[in-house]
Amino acid sequence: MVVVSHDFAGMEELCPRTLHLRDGVLESAAASEAGGMS
Repeated sequence: MVVVSHDFAGMEELCPRTLHLRDGVLESAAASEAGGMS
C-alpha cells in the first residue's frame, strides 16, 4: 500500500514503515524525526 500524505500523524498505526521525501529526495526516518516536521 502506498499512501501519500502531508499529514502523517497516526500513520504508524496504518503502516509502521514510513518513507519521507524532502524536496524530492528520500530521507531517513531519523533525519525526519530530527527535523521536527509537524
